[in-house]
Amino acid sequence: MSYQVLAPEAQPCVWMCAGLISYRLCDRGFDCENCPLDGALRGQMRATTDSQAHLDRRAEEGMFPEDRLYSPGHSWVQALSLDDGRRWRVGLDAFASALIGCATEVRWGPLRKIVQRGDRICEVDLGLGSIGLAAPISGRLVHGNRALQGHPETLVTDPYGDGWILEMEGLDPGGILGLGSAARAREQTEQDLRRFRRSLALRLLTESGDDPRSAASPEASLRDLRQAMCGTHYVELLEQFIH
Repeated sequence: MSYQVLAPEAQPCVWMCAGLISYRLCDRGFDCENCPLDGALRGQMRATTDSQAHLDRRAEEGMFPEDRLYSPGHSWVQALSLDDGRRWRVGLDAFASALIGCATEVRWGPLRKIVQRGDRICEVDLGLGSIGLAAPISGRLVHGNRALQGHPETLVTDPYGDGWILEMEGLDPGGILGLGSAARAREQTEQDLRRFRRSLALRLLTESGDDPRSAASPEASLRDLRQAMCGTHYVELLEQFIH
């Protein structure tokens, strides 16, 4: 009688992909930061970061309020209590804000401009590069959150409250059909979190050179995921998930 040891969806370990071990399947959902093998190869038993722990806590706590809808690019829209019912507030969800970690400036496009879903409406400066955010719905840009001009960090510290980005006037009543519920956002975040961990681990291996121990110092664990790799590469990685 055979017993299934690994989940059927198990995939090659990132160390195998990097050519440093001959064969191993990952049964941990690519939770490399808490993997004994990963720690041993890096020269330390555990390599966690404050940013990763913060991200894990937010994901586990289900930080997706039910009173709004979510886009695949990790933004949210919330209907405002206006008579016409066409005014929407836009912001970033907890997953996006945790990955960003630090916002030094928030810039949005010309106001009163009509945009289509997917058009760039805002840029967030991370201090090491900028990422662009797309409109989750089609509509007219009404105004941006001026509080972010003086305190851009609020985008990260209070993404569902004072850290909202801008407000839009929806032009198409059916424009929200492509957005998902909080439950759907939680499911996507779980998938994206696994993808992010795998992508981050592969990037670290690529940038650390031939010696895997150089990917993390035994003397001091990383305090910021962005310190683990070139800033430009980190921004490129974020753009795969936040848009």
